[in-house]
Amino acid sequence: MSNSKVSKRILFVIPSLKYGGAEIFLLRLASAIDKDIRTLVVVIGIREGLSKDFEKRGVDVLYLGLVNRRQFVRAIRGLRKIVHDFQPDAVQSFLYYADFLAAFSTFPFNSKKLFWSFRGSSLPEGNSYLKKIALSFNVTLSRFLPLGIVACSEQVLNFHKKIGFPQKKITIIPNFLSEWVFQETLSTSNLLSQECPSFLNVGLAARFDPGKGHLELVKACAELLRSESSLLGIGLSFAGKGCEVGGRLQSEILLLPVSLDKINIRFNGILEPHEMLRWYQEIDLYVMPSNGLEGFPNSLSEAVALGVPAIATNYGSAVDFVGEKRIIEEPSLNAIRKAIKELLDEPISQRIFDVKNRAKNMQESYSKDVVLPLFLRFWSKE
Repeated sequence: MSNSKVSKRILFVIPSLKYGGAEIFLLRLASAIDKDIRTLVVVIGIREGLSKDFEKRGVDVLYLGLVNRRQFVRAIRGLRKIVHDFQPDAVQSFLYYADFLAAFSTFPFNSKKLFWSFRGSSLPEGNSYLKKIALSFNVTLSRFLPLGIVACSEQVLNFHKKIGFPQKKITIIPNFLSEWVFQETLSTSNLLSQECPSFLNVGLAARFDPGKGHLELVKACAELLRSESSLLGIGLSFAGKGCEVGGRLQSEILLLPVSLDKINIRFNGILEPHEMLRWYQEIDLYVMPSNGLEGFPNSLSEAVALGVPAIATNYGSAVDFVGEKRIIEEPSLNAIRKAIKELLDEPISQRIFDVKNRAKNMQESYSKDVVLPLFLRFWSKE
């Protein structure tokens, strides 16, 4: 970090610290930066969600305390003052609303220090009216500001290029894995020890959201049990916000018109890192049935890096993690069922070979030592 060109003060801007992929990665990123580089996280909203985790790791956070996005004029004023007082060498915003506010808050004096971050490969249904306005403005603003944009995968870059953002400003920098993923652990998956397991423990770690595919996975497992007599039961283990006992996911599952007789469902809610490690060790198969809300799916990357067999829909960087053979054709119950069945029909030697190679690639390509220097060089652009 002795290079004089490396930024010494980095200001991060994000709408909230709710539990989500962008927020979790920002926690990982801000915590990993050397202490000789001062960092400050500005949250447009209030203290919630991951706030306590940022505090535990000693990351400085300021909250603008705005709960209504129509208060963006107040947000701009508050952020401009912070930029003036902190005097950052780089301003890195996360998510469209923060990109929008950061552009107005740094113009004109700090414009050459501004960087955006793109995290998704599609727009979720039901986007708020204000978010759509911000995105439209961002497409226009991107021709003049910011200095650079980081996309967390090639798929994210391609999507944003398609909707009008200038490709020449976008640099692909993936997320990096948490340190605990690199611990010496062995998956206890039945798929790696039995040719034809009679019981399968399937896991999904994601906040409950219609786009994440929780309910389609439940229906696919019910259909698989109906059609495969050799499979005597399935355990479904969910982790994430809304996936706790008595939470929204449990309520929705109870309304499904499917038989759950041979399915044992566990609702774990939000788990701490050491709990997540044990959770991954206990599942036989990780499934990402998302319908397009992904950029760099953190949980899928962790599962693959830990040597857990995994299948996923082709969104975000999923194909880079699991390979084409493990891609679910579409986020439907029949396609999910088919992908699980194809994996069950594979020779165990092929499963073991594929899982080991994928885990090795993940750990070599997405470590902090590989990815963090890319961010530091990116912020040193002139």
